Amino acid sequence: MEYTKGEWIFYKHGITYKIECDRLGKLPYQICGSIYNKANARLLAIAPRMYETIKSAIVEIEDGSANHAHLILSQVLSELED
Repeated sequence: MEYTKGEWIFYKHGITYKIECDRLGKLPYQICGSIYNKANARLLAIAPRMYETIKSAIVEIEDGSANHAHLILSQVLSELED
């Protein structure tokens, strides 16, 4: 799956939220703008990390390390519930 790499962040911009990422130390790159709901902005901003975490968890489960998979999935979920 191809997507814009880098840590995605969200921030309030007027009455909406925007999502940007830092593309290898370059100027901020806008991923998405005009999101009116903070929870939706947070969910979109963490999507790349969730994707990578799910991929890692699947490998851990296939290798028989389900406890570690549970831990990494719980960490990402807790970020969403802040």
